[in-house]
Amino acid sequence: ADSDAEMASARARGIEMRRSLLATEGGPWNADMVARHLGITRQGVDRRRRANKLLAVTFGKRGYIYPSWQFSQDGVLEGFESVMGGLSAHDSWSQVIFFLSPNARLQGRLPLQALRARAVDDVRAAAVAFGEHGAA
Repeated sequence: ADSDAEMASARARGIEMRRSLLATEGGPWNADMVARHLGITRQGVDRRRRANKLLAVTFGKRGYIYPSWQFSQDGVLEGFESVMGGLSAHDSWSQVIFFLSPNARLQGRLPLQALRARAVDDVRAAAVAFGEHGAA
């Protein structure tokens, strides 16, 4: 029974962690909000998501939701698609964790912060290394 409780606790922590990751930096947007922001159709949003150019996660029954921090005032953060290309081997939650976790290759900065500071090449290199042994 102990292990069941531990599993339940880990699952609950996972859900809480996911909620807090989604709440970061303005919370998630749905596909309609993304479509309006980018001036494209919902189908266009879906195409970009499938092409790994937009980051979306599934959460509960809400379908795909898009962390709003990937967007700039007038589109998608500069360099974001390039970094996503480096993360293509990872699932979407791992991608979220990458962007919001201090990264030794970026002097402990969050990849999201480094990307906003226009350090696209550095963030992409960190993305490519993400998940390799000892690279985290």
